[in-house]
Amino acid sequence: MSLIEDSLYNEMDGFRHGHRGVLKLGVTPSLPDITIERIIARFCGDNPGLTCQMYEVNTGGLVDMLEQGIIEVALIRTPTQIPVVLDVMSTIDERFYAFSHPTAPWLRDFGGEITLKDLSSIPLSLPRGFSVYFTECCRQQGFDPVIKSVNTSRNATLMWAEQCLAVSILSQPSAEAPDGPGLSRRLITDGTLVASRSLVSVRGKSLSYAARQFAQATSRTLSPDD
Repeated sequence: MSLIEDSLYNEMDGFRHGHRGVLKLGVTPSLPDITIERIIARFCGDNPGLTCQMYEVNTGGLVDMLEQGIIEVALIRTPTQIPVVLDVMSTIDERFYAFSHPTAPWLRDFGGEITLKDLSSIPLSLPRGFSVYFTECCRQQGFDPVIKSVNTSRNATLMWAEQCLAVSILSQPSAEAPDGPGLSRRLITDGTLVASRSLVSVRGKSLSYAARQFAQATSRTLSPDD
């Protein structure tokens, strides 16, 4: 059975069991993630009759799955332009932070903010989706970063800081609590280093009731007045 056939079967099975629909959602590999947790909690609280099929795939894979109809909506992180085939329904700006263990020597002399150049000689752990972009931003500042590790998941990226092996670089909304137990967080202040989180769908495609409800939950959760 193909992924599309499997998705259709699960949605029909949900209707037979009294559910009002199946949300077919894609997210980038980023769990644990406070923003996604809040959106999912609101969506499920507002729509107890809906079920969810969630896929964790990189941004390129999510775009393919959207175009193939395997998923309807996706939450992606990207430092670059959104592909033209996608409609953006909600967006929240994110900042980049450096995470370090309190006993690690590299950031002890800094306050709550640092610059890219402050990281020029420090071993770094980066998420795979931002490694090329981060490197390009560093080169614009006149240096090549010392990359100790490139990782698919946020957990793996943070592990290097937790074990005092590197400083971990992640993007997140400023309102989010620091990731990782016992780690300190410092804002990277360079204005060229920016990212966003967007809820996207394929341009021109109609959305199911479940996908529309998720879009509403996302918009309400990402609202600055929420």
